[in-house]
Amino acid sequence: MLSFKVADLLRDQAMIPEVQRLARHIHERYPQQAKALIERWMPETERYSNA
Repeated sequence: MLSFKVADLLRDQAMIPEVQRLARHIHERYPQQAKALIERWMPETERYSNA
């Protein structure tokens, strides 16, 4: 299983819906900043999305 730096998906599962809502809000309202954060945290995301 993947090791996450800031969350434990089992422990924090009750927070997932709120985190998803906030992530959508940030992505819609601040798209450039959201993109920069995604690239910083997950630099190889594009490689996985094209698999």
